Amino acid sequence: MRARWLVSLLAAALAVAVACGVFAGEYKTGSFVAGRAAVTNEQQNRQWSLSGALVNFTASPTGTISITRVSGGVRFLVGTAPAGCTNVFWWAGQPIPTRYGDAVEVEAPGGSGKVQVLMDVSGR
Repeated sequence: MRARWLVSLLAAALAVAVACGVFAGEYKTGSFVAGRAAVTNEQQNRQWSLSGALVNFTASPTGTISITRVSGGVRFLVGTAPAGCTNVFWWAGQPIPTRYGDAVEVEAPGGSGKVQVLMDVSGR
């Protein structure tokens, strides 16, 4: 029973790693400052699509984690996770376009660590 659980866990981890490598394309990282991390599209004449976010906390958040896309000053909530997480893997159901000047923000009250935003740059 224990061996079957371990094999299942390893297979799931391998599937996630392959998905990240195949579908993500590129990534940008950001660090938490006062419970917030942001990654901005700073490339003029360049659009990429948000395909996911990986979060590794060095201090677990005390409040709900929110993943938001900010475009033209308007905030769009695209995902959440419960308080107390040590890691978060969020995958977009479909690529979310991100134009020049748009940002992806991860807010985690009381949390610290790093965020990796996965970008799909295919066909751009």
